[in-house]
Amino acid sequence: MNKVALVTGGSSGIGAMIAEELRKAGFKTIAAARRLEKMSSLKALGVVAVELDVTDEESIDRCLAEVRSSVGEIDILVNCAGVAPMGPVECVPEKTGRRAFEVNYFGLVSLTKKCLPYMRRQRWGRIINVSSPAGVVTQPFNSWYNGSKHAVEGFTKSLRQEMAQFGVVSSIVRPGAIKSELMDPVFNESVAGLYDEYDASYGRYVDVQRQIFSRSSGGESDSRKVALAVVKAATAERPKLSYNAPLSAAATVFVCRFLLPENLSNRLFARYMGCKDSP
Repeated sequence: MNKVALVTGGSSGIGAMIAEELRKAGFKTIAAARRLEKMSSLKALGVVAVELDVTDEESIDRCLAEVRSSVGEIDILVNCAGVAPMGPVECVPEKTGRRAFEVNYFGLVSLTKKCLPYMRRQRWGRIINVSSPAGVVTQPFNSWYNGSKHAVEGFTKSLRQEMAQFGVVSSIVRPGAIKSELMDPVFNESVAGLYDEYDASYGRYVDVQRQIFSRSSGGESDSRKVALAVVKAATAERPKLSYNAPLSAAATVFVCRFLLPENLSNRLFARYMGCKDSP
């Protein structure tokens, strides 16, 4: 297989597993991330490692120039880089929240735009955006992440409509609760007193999150299921709009989107995560 696949966020976790599985599937695979030193194991598998900061336009241009000169034009783009600041909206510094959008959404859009012209000209391409069940349903204390993933979902669906005429298909992959470096509790000393007001509900939320991640295998098997969903999206003749993996992600999305009224699912999530019912 001569097709070239670029995976962002490839230095660890799901991104690294996606790069590994794409390589096994026969793609010329490039893993891109800020920390090159963490990708030695991928290099041993034949994955090319390049440096990339998706929030830096010059870094994006350097990465693409290196890939094109050493490997070739990109046929498959997997946007997996992400951050997830957690905390009450009042307490998360706006700079931190804006960075979540820069990494999770605007960086994804910038890189995608620069890969589209070649895909359009050759009348074939795959854009696979790693989202989350948080792009469909919401949780308290995760507003910046929820917002960024809802943006990713809307962008991917619109892009799919635009580019179908050129044979370029975009898809969403939603991983479930998989332990990774993505989760990032935020504590802002300048508003530390506000945490006293939120103490009971936010404490409950943190406890629930720990329970969820401890119940999940949290490691290789679930990450591999996500990676195999990406491989499926990359190789299918007619890729689906969305893939949910593992089963917990599929169940969450199905129940909240198709079985429960929106207001009810919102209230149940709030209650489960330690907050009083929404009005």
